[in-house]
Amino acid sequence: ITAYGKVANIEGRNITINNLGDNLVVTMEDNAHYFSFAIVGATAKTAGTPVQQQASFENIKVGDNVNIVLKLSPNGQMQGQSLVVLP
Repeated sequence: ITAYGKVANIEGRNITINNLGDNLVVTMEDNAHYFSFAIVGATAKTAGTPVQQQASFENIKVGDNVNIVLKLSPNGQMQGQSLVVLP
């Protein structure tokens, strides 16, 4: 399962994302993986190339667009296994 949205709040390991007015709170696992995309080689004439980089939980900010890979725990809670900060 994946979820896409804009980070609305970060509290501890819980990230609230918003997509089309709906909020979803995801608890990121302690061993979750984090990535971000950076645009390299951009000039006035070219858009550049997105390159995936390793990131950390601390790199995530309110307002970031993210994609989170989720796991549904037996108690029904969404747990984040990996997160990508999108450009």
